[in-house]
Amino acid sequence: MSTVTIRPRTEADIPSCIEILHSVYAISGYPVDGPLKAQENLKTLGRAWVAVAVTEDEGTEKVLGHVALNPGNASRQSHVRIWEEQQQTQKQKQKPSKGGGGEKTEGEKEVGVGVGVLGWLFVHPDARGRGLATRLVNHAMKEKEMSRTTERAVLLALVKDVDAIRLYEKLGWTRYGTTVYKWRDPGTGVQREMEGICFVSPV
Repeated sequence: MSTVTIRPRTEADIPSCIEILHSVYAISGYPVDGPLKAQENLKTLGRAWVAVAVTEDEGTEKVLGHVALNPGNASRQSHVRIWEEQQQTQKQKQKPSKGGGGEKTEGEKEVGVGVGVLGWLFVHPDARGRGLATRLVNHAMKEKEMSRTTERAVLLALVKDVDAIRLYEKLGWTRYGTTVYKWRDPGTGVQREMEGICFVSPV
């Protein structure tokens, strides 16, 4: 008998995460640039969590899923740039006219905290259908709220990842644009591209 819990990911969890990604990639092609390149990316993530099954009798753990939430980089991530440009345009429209009051509202005072990027969400194929992806996303959002290090969270979902898109919409994430994601095929080295949908979190 085992229970599933979510805890911060450690470096010791990375081999298990890569092993899961190999299984996920074989089924859905995620991540598109291959699980081997993912290893170096996972090591650079600042904030990440794993869902683990803990056996009640022995206390051993087995990693079942993963999610990360890190600061966005508009110069490298087009969905972050699109969101920041939209927010800047909105703020320009909301500026008071000359001579008007300049006092900011409570919400406006929080603008500029920064945007976070939700990513590297994956669950072992054998553990799907148990709500782990939902739990991982919700956990990351709760951590965001408690830390107050980011204003909103955004993500990019490729159009091929229909199940992921359905999940984000179910959890209340909103589409705010599209962009083109480019990568090199891990097998041939040929550059490929695909449309991606930009989502922003409910809060």
